[in-house]
Amino acid sequence: MIWIDSQELENRLANGNLSDKEGFEYLLANLIMFTLIPYLPHSDFKNELFLWIEAITSILFIVILVRATFHINSNGDGKEYLKRFLPLFFVTATRLVVYAIIAAIPIGLIDLFVKKSIAS
Repeated sequence: MIWIDSQELENRLANGNLSDKEGFEYLLANLIMFTLIPYLPHSDFKNELFLWIEAITSILFIVILVRATFHINSNGDGKEYLKRFLPLFFVTATRLVVYAIIAAIPIGLIDLFVKKSIAS
């Protein structure tokens, strides 16, 4: 199962080297991922603005992912998009989550230092 390398996945999909068993594994991984996401730590928003920001960010995340999967599939042979959607979505989502974590670490550290300096 490919986790991050979208180029390798594109090549396997274009060559028809993705079995139904592997498609099942991607379906299962997607379902597990979307089952666990609501349980990730988060803060309860007391401000409605932050709730809207989270909702809009979630919608943008899905739109970016679905557009990316369609674009990746179109760059190949452009066939069987729906059959290829789950593996493409999983790899693209995994990459986007890694990028988000990398971006969130410095933002979180800056926030922590600002809060500590204000409290001092």
